Amino acid sequence: MAEQGEQDFLATREALMTRLAEVSAPEDPARTEVLLGLAELHLAWMMRPEAAGFLEALDGETLSGDAARRHRTLSLALALLDGGAGGDLGQAVSWSVGWGRGRPCGRRPLPGWARWLRRRA
Repeated sequence: MAEQGEQDFLATREALMTRLAEVSAPEDPARTEVLLGLAELHLAWMMRPEAAGFLEALDGETLSGDAARRHRTLSLALALLDGGAGGDLGQAVSWSVGWGRGRPCGRRPLPGWARWLRRRA
């Protein structure tokens, strides 16, 4: 994520959004990769609501491998920054049953554009 914070935000976001527009199938791994990239980019620039929206556009339950790990990691980081875990690291870590299987619980409301992405899926 550190390298995301060093890139030109607008150019990187535009490139990722262009790639997202080119992906048509919701189950396409390229769509997952782009949405995770967008979430990571926005989180690196502390745009937490936007990052949360991109994460919510993905169903974390259906992801596997590296995509599932990235989704859990970004969700956990977002929860810690937003105080979703009450600012308590112990509570946030308890969301995880080992880093390989755990996932944050609870859902945030989707911004309008994230609902549009889900309907499109």
